[in-house]
Amino acid sequence: MAEPKLHDWFWYELMTPDQDGAAKFYGDVLGWKISEYPGAYGGPRYLVASAGDRGVAGIMTMPTDVPGHAKPHWVGYISTDDADKTANEIASSGGSVRRGPQDIPTVGRFAVVTDPEGGFFCIMKPFPQQQEPAKIATNTPGNVSWQELHSDNPEQNFAWYEKQFGWKRGEAIDMGPNGTYQMFSSSDEPVTGGSCGKMGGEMPTHWLFYFYVDRLDGAIERVKTAGGQIFMGPHEVPGGTWIAIGNDPQGGIFALHSEKK
Repeated sequence: MAEPKLHDWFWYELMTPDQDGAAKFYGDVLGWKISEYPGAYGGPRYLVASAGDRGVAGIMTMPTDVPGHAKPHWVGYISTDDADKTANEIASSGGSVRRGPQDIPTVGRFAVVTDPEGGFFCIMKPFPQQQEPAKIATNTPGNVSWQELHSDNPEQNFAWYEKQFGWKRGEAIDMGPNGTYQMFSSSDEPVTGGSCGKMGGEMPTHWLFYFYVDRLDGAIERVKTAGGQIFMGPHEVPGGTWIAIGNDPQGGIFALHSEKK
C-alpha cells in the first residue's frame, strides 16, 4: 500500500470585526506589508499580508453568516488535490463540512471544515498561479513557523489528522500533569507543529498559529505598544527557542516564536 501523501499548511486567514485595525496591529508587530487583493471581483475587501515579497496571510472582515457569538480568530488552510473528495472524506470520518466546497475565482476550490472535536480549519485545491513567489524559509520574520493543535482528547484527535492528511509523528514530550506534547511534520521538514491538551478555560478545540519574529522581547513590546496583550510567556521551550501567546486588540489569539529572547 502506498503511503498517504502529506498535505501541508499553506495559507492563514484572520477573521476580525476591524479589518484595518487588525492590519495595522500585525503590520506593526510582524513587519508585514499589507495590500488589497486586486482579484476580489466585487466581493468582500480582502487584505494580503506579505513577509518580504511572499504573501503569507489574509485579513478579512468577519462574514455575516458567522454566528454572532464568534470571536475574532485565525484559521489555516491545508492543501489538497481534490477539495470535494477531501471534504467527503472528512465528513465520513467524523469531521464536518461547514461551507463549500466552492470556487474562489482564480484562487482555488475550498471548503470550511472541522475535525471530530469541532476544531475549524480550511482545505483548498489551489488553482495554478503565474509568477508565484518562491517559498520562504520558516524562520523568516512574519512567516508562520509552528502549528499547534489544542484538543480535549489530543491523542485521538491528532490520530484523525494523521490518518486524514498523512502527517508524520515526531518526538513525544512528557509534560507531566499537562500530558504529552506530540510533535509532528506536515511537510518534508523534520517537524512543523505539535499536538497537546487544552491550556485551560472554556476555549473550544482549536489550532494556534505561531508567527516568527527576529527577537521575542522586542516583539512583545511592539504588541503592547500597538494595543495587544500577552497572557503567556515569554517561555523557553524544548530546542532552545522562545514563545509567547497573546491577543490582538480585537481579541484574536496568536503566538510569537523566536530563536532569540
